[in-house]
Amino acid sequence: MKRFLPLIVSSLIVTLFSYLLTLLLLPDLASVDTYAPAEKSTSWGLSDIYNSIAHSRKSVKGQADADIVIINIDGCSRPQIVSLIDAVGECAPKAVGLDVLFKYHSDDGLLQSIQFCDNIVLPYGLKFESPDSISKEGSFFYDALNDKDYGFVNLGADTGLDVVRQFRTFADVQGERIDNFSAAVVRLAEPEKYDQLLNRGNEFETIYYSSYIGAKYDAAQVIDEEGWVRPEIVDKLSGKIVLIGDMKDPGDMHLTPVGELFSGIEIHAKTVATILYGRYIGTSPSWIDWLTAFLATMLLAFAKFLTETSVRFKDTLGLLIRLIQVALLFMFIHIGVERLVNHNEYMDFPYSLLMTGFSAMAIDIYKGITEIVSAIVKKIRK
Repeated sequence: MKRFLPLIVSSLIVTLFSYLLTLLLLPDLASVDTYAPAEKSTSWGLSDIYNSIAHSRKSVKGQADADIVIINIDGCSRPQIVSLIDAVGECAPKAVGLDVLFKYHSDDGLLQSIQFCDNIVLPYGLKFESPDSISKEGSFFYDALNDKDYGFVNLGADTGLDVVRQFRTFADVQGERIDNFSAAVVRLAEPEKYDQLLNRGNEFETIYYSSYIGAKYDAAQVIDEEGWVRPEIVDKLSGKIVLIGDMKDPGDMHLTPVGELFSGIEIHAKTVATILYGRYIGTSPSWIDWLTAFLATMLLAFAKFLTETSVRFKDTLGLLIRLIQVALLFMFIHIGVERLVNHNEYMDFPYSLLMTGFSAMAIDIYKGITEIVSAIVKKIRK
């Protein structure tokens, strides 16, 4: 034990140096935006790596959210959308979410079709004129259908380069509380699930992307050329949450943390699934990351000093240290993915990555200081 005591003390000092370097440079380096690809430079996070890996796993993709159906209206005319709303209503869905803003009035029966669809949620668009000033814009029929359920469809992305990770649960618009579009859909379909969302008391929630919506249909698969519902589709929509929107609108495509572009209606579906199945994502306490950082840095420093005591196996042990560093990196990522998939929790390791990364620099600083001190002591003794 006495042999290793100096090594342990040196490792503790190096860990302290690495900690101080991390605190000093944390504001600039703790955010991985610094290293993000250019196309994601405005919004990127370490948790995006976890989401990408989790989303690609077959075990996760194999679990479809069968209660949620998306109908794509790409290329549909307004009369076709009217027929689609009528057809979906005939299938007795649990709730319908219509993610389409109709700016102009037209005598195509749209107003009547929406009126006769009892459990439909209509969209608002919010305009954030300033942090304290929010206004809303709706379709032309808002005043005529003000008894219907509405929700805002804004996805929280300020620019096309922002990654959509969260959804805003509600917005206060001139004293009126307006629900998120997806939350409003769940309120109609499963009121108790909506209440659970409210009871959490969070203004923002993280969207759970690591599942997929299994049922997606084009409008032509739901209605025939004459606008009648296809008999084979009735059972597939009955009792489901049906979301209607354009999946190919280039102006409504968004970056996501799984590394893919999703349409707005697909993100709404993911949000509905998050609320419906209670897949709320928490964040691990920062002390876990700090503890991991200290232990990992201590291990690397001790291994480094240990190699210097063995001249014969110095090169081999040096290679071993590099392998340990790589293993730690993979371990951090693996743990992050497992916590997300199995426990709905983000476990980021920015401090661990920074401290272990600074360990080599801290060792050099320590060696330099000890050599200077040693030289000064020798001169004093002479």
